[in-house]
Amino acid sequence: MIRAPTIADLRARGHTGARIVCLACHDSQIVAWDDIGLSDATPVPDIALHRGFACRACGSRDVAAAPIWSGKPSDAPG
Repeated sequence: MIRAPTIADLRARGHTGARIVCLACHDSQIVAWDDIGLSDATPVPDIALHRGFACRACGSRDVAAAPIWSGKPSDAPG
């Protein structure tokens, strides 16, 4: 099983935040790690479970967090 990247993993690669995506209307926003306020050991997909994010467009709390990949092969998980 592949381990989900943690905030620390992505910080080490130079990423500065995560994309929070609304699963209801598909709006998204970028949130900086420091603004998220979670431990660096937190897996990125779990960010939405630990924070009370709400969609800024529709107000839904059905959101997910994902890494922001730059598209460079060295940034891909695995």
